[in-house]
Amino acid sequence: MKGRRLLVLSGLCMAGVLTSLTLPQQSDPLLTIMDDKLEYSQQLLEAIVFEDFQTAARIADELHLLSELSSWNVIRSPEYTRRSLEFQRVANRLAEVAEERDSDGLALGYVELTLQCFACHRYMREARRVEKEPQGPVLRGAWIR
Repeated sequence: MKGRRLLVLSGLCMAGVLTSLTLPQQSDPLLTIMDDKLEYSQQLLEAIVFEDFQTAARIADELHLLSELSSWNVIRSPEYTRRSLEFQRVANRLAEVAEERDSDGLALGYVELTLQCFACHRYMREARRVEKEPQGPVLRGAWIR
């Protein structure tokens, strides 16, 4: 009986170890939001391709709500705020176009939403790069970018 209990406990421990190794550990809320945004974007594309207007409208609304979460706002700057508001505007317009059952409008809106993502991610990379640069005057050849 003790041997069996020990075997079961060892199996449970191994299962826990394997689960922790195979499942991604995402404690960063921003990573979770970006993963959700990617998944919603993929679902939106599928809805557009199959002209599932109801699903497209729902996902556009979900994307808008996602962008309103506090963990979305990673930088406090006017530029980041402008970009977030623009993302929300495009998501809202996508929902409207889906309700109008305008497949061409949805396709164009999806491209616009994707371009908003690309531009914001580029902005974020640049903002982080600038944060890491040395402050003050830089002598020629003193550091390499």
